[in-house]
Amino acid sequence: MDFFDRQKRAQKQTRRLVWLFGLSLLLVLLLNNLLLCPLVCCFTHPVFTNSPSWHPLSFFATALYLFGEAVAYPAHFCQLVFHWQPIFWVSFGTLVSIFTGS
Repeated sequence: MDFFDRQKRAQKQTRRLVWLFGLSLLLVLLLNNLLLCPLVCCFTHPVFTNSPSWHPLSFFATALYLFGEAVAYPAHFCQLVFHWQPIFWVSFGTLVSIFTGS
């Protein structure tokens, strides 16, 4: 192998690594949003309106309600949980933590 073949191979591997990094970034964002947006919804929209949202019973009841919605009516679950504000802030926090660590 000469220098130009090695350089061509290294450029090909670099392009592949950049694509894999982008794909892993998208998967991490998707996973974080799928896990954290329902958690945010449990605190911001409790089922029991007369108790504080941080109360364990209220949190557990809201989590069970959301789980039931996810199983029975997935489209309604998505409407309840995924709004632009939590998606934006969860994604922003994920990207900041990834890029400060890189």
